[in-house]
Amino acid sequence: MGFYLDFKVDENLPKLDMPKYGGNFPINGPGIESKDVHNSGGCLLWGKDGYVDCLEMYAFGDYFKKELREYKLVSNEVKDSTGRE
Repeated sequence: MGFYLDFKVDENLPKLDMPKYGGNFPINGPGIESKDVHNSGGCLLWGKDGYVDCLEMYAFGDYFKKELREYKLVSNEVKDSTGRE
């Protein structure tokens, strides 16, 4: 469950430094915590040739409401048992 938002980036802008983001699309975005998103969710940035062209937002559960009234973006980094990334 979720949605996609397509957009066009001006190709006169510099391309993304893809090695900084793991070298390939998609690029992981933040996690989403909200009562409007079942079991929390996440974001991915999709693109090609160094330019982003789509944002995907999704729920880990069964619903992602059309309108998020309250939400919190959180790190999606995996932490060890001491809380360090």
